[in-house]
Amino acid sequence: MAKIQVEIDNLVGNVFLSCACISYYGAFTGVYRKKLTDQWTIEAKERKIPTSDLFSLANTMGESVTIRGWQLNGLPSD
Repeated sequence: MAKIQVEIDNLVGNVFLSCACISYYGAFTGVYRKKLTDQWTIEAKERKIPTSDLFSLANTMGESVTIRGWQLNGLPSD
């Protein structure tokens, strides 16, 4: 129950960061995408926007079965 409450508390910030990822990732490399996400997470925390400490677009918006299917077909997980 406590884990669900933490996810609810972080929902607004995680969706906000997800929107930023979807809007700005484009053709950037995975390494650069990680740097962007890390910086955005830090800035969200500084502005008191609740987000997960280790934000992940795949964890917030993805379905693990679909993502696993991508990997099995040779596609990246992101």
